[in-house]
Amino acid sequence: MEHNMNEAERMLKDALEIGLKQDHDKAAVKLNLAVVASAKRKTKLAKALLNDCKRLDAKGVLKKDIKQVEAALRSPQQMRMRGR
Repeated sequence: MEHNMNEAERMLKDALEIGLKQDHDKAAVKLNLAVVASAKRKTKLAKALLNDCKRLDAKGVLKKDIKQVEAALRSPQQMRMRGR
């Protein structure tokens, strides 16, 4: 699973580097990168990515998903239990 996570992270970063036209696409990529960062226990990076995601999601399409990831970051024990 770790290999898949690293590969997913690499592909998401490549998508950002290549360039996405729509802000909501960038927000979705950053949200997924935040999930990967939290799985790797890099909470500061995950929070920074979530803040970028909020800024880019002007229409609020990802609002519910952002709240779920924030809740998971607030209770890391719950996140570890899901990974088992």
